[in-house]
Amino acid sequence: MTHGVVFGGGGVLGIAWEVGVVAGLAAAGVDPVAGASVVVGTSAGSAVGCRLATGAPVDVLEKEQHQPTGDDAAAAGAVMGKLDFQLLADAFVRWTGSGAVTEAVARDVGTMALRQTTLAEEEFVALMDGSLGATAWPERDLRIVTSSCDTGRRTAWTPADGVALARAVAASCSIPGIMPPVAVDPASSERHVDGGVWSGTNADLLVTDGLDAVVVIEPLSVATNQLGELSGQALARERSALEAAGATVVVISGDAGYAALSTELLDPSKRPEALELGRATGVAAADAVAAVLAGARR
Repeated sequence: MTHGVVFGGGGVLGIAWEVGVVAGLAAAGVDPVAGASVVVGTSAGSAVGCRLATGAPVDVLEKEQHQPTGDDAAAAGAVMGKLDFQLLADAFVRWTGSGAVTEAVARDVGTMALRQTTLAEEEFVALMDGSLGATAWPERDLRIVTSSCDTGRRTAWTPADGVALARAVAASCSIPGIMPPVAVDPASSERHVDGGVWSGTNADLLVTDGLDAVVVIEPLSVATNQLGELSGQALARERSALEAAGATVVVISGDAGYAALSTELLDPSKRPEALELGRATGVAAADAVAAVLAGARR
């Protein structure tokens, strides 16, 4: 049986919550990443997926959420201290007002993101490199999702592309108006932003992989705002497409407690709380995930 794992976006707290989910699953004896044929990461999920796919122990990731490393704390401080609220609002209005994301919409959002000047691109990449704790791609199918500022096209970067892992993850985490766009391939002038411009999960990238099962771990769809509504709609479409392709899909989303917390996605002080909420969710979901990974059909 083959399966894939998808880690969705969700900001600073999304990283903590997803780490908590994986820790909760591990406490119940379930590890969806270990035997996965492919791991897909978008935005916050690119950081979590990258760390797990490159072999970082879950307990180490948990500890980092309680006691951030110097690089991790510096990255959070740099982001929180240099927000461009008007640019963020402009990009969000264009994104949410479109009804559906197209390359034209994604290109417009990317064009707006290029106006960001408060945090230098190379500073952001260096901070990401330090917080990841891994400089090389793993020898497995890891896909990091971004959106091109120039064309609006979605790109899933893999080890075969020959780009620096930190640059791909930084680009995937580049929320327009908050982080700077990133040239994933320094030899090209094309810069990329958050793959969440397309979807909070981008699980449809697995439709043609012929997988038996897909585990989706995502915190955004429970948010009680337009972001949550749009994320939920995209996830529903992607789930339907995967199931039509023959995959059994199990989705792990946040609960009401996390929904209340999700109004503060970029507040690093809330990470321990998000971590514990994720851990409880992971424990509760363990039986369902184990059944799917064992090939059960429900």
